[in-house]
Amino acid sequence: MIREERFELKVSVIVPAYNEERRIASCLKVLTAYLERVGLDYEIVVSEDGSTDRTCEIVGEYARLNPRIRLLHSDRRLGKGGGILRGIEEAEGEAIVMVDVDLSAPPSQIPRLLEALKEADLALGSRNLPESRIGVKPPLHRRILNRAFNLLFRLLFKAEIHDTQCGFKAGWRRILLNLKDDITVKGFAFDVELIVEALRKGYRVVEVPITWNYQPGSKVNTVKQVFHMGRDLLKIWWKTRARKSL
Repeated sequence: MIREERFELKVSVIVPAYNEERRIASCLKVLTAYLERVGLDYEIVVSEDGSTDRTCEIVGEYARLNPRIRLLHSDRRLGKGGGILRGIEEAEGEAIVMVDVDLSAPPSQIPRLLEALKEADLALGSRNLPESRIGVKPPLHRRILNRAFNLLFRLLFKAEIHDTQCGFKAGWRRILLNLKDDITVKGFAFDVELIVEALRKGYRVVEVPITWNYQPGSKVNTVKQVFHMGRDLLKIWWKTRARKSL
């Protein structure tokens, strides 16, 4: 059972969103209901990434009803990482929690990350630890790609991180701001560079086993994503290698 001890500092929950008119309302309803129930001092920052559907309109309606919900609109595509970085810049909370709009890691897991932050600088929700609980599993090809990508990460960066790509993460805002200017990758491999730079600067990064359920409806082109993430992974590795040779 997850302890829901009171967290005294303000928490900013960042939700990156691109063309999420079908899921954003449910996401905001579930998040606010949970955060209100546990009594957190919170804000929800929806970092919208140049959507062409009704995402902004829907978030705007919720923001008018609840001042704890904020919409950050972008006229151009920033990428997942770019959207999160913008959310970090604009956030008001001392602690930052990043969640995916599909809430594959339910809000009830947030206390796990906040508890871990009491002794860490960056807490990574992990689907690949022995204590992790996966309810609805993703398709086999996604599981294979996830394991292969994380194995390659460990081989390249010599870091015992087992799940770089889970979108459920938390960190202290002051530390994330300190890392911001070192991050050059703004797409899905943003998570990798965030972790690599945090470790390079000596911050304590911990993995936290979570409950997670695959949610169908992803708009990501798997083949295209694999290509871009592989390219970006090598780009980050090369940058790290070049820095060491100086």
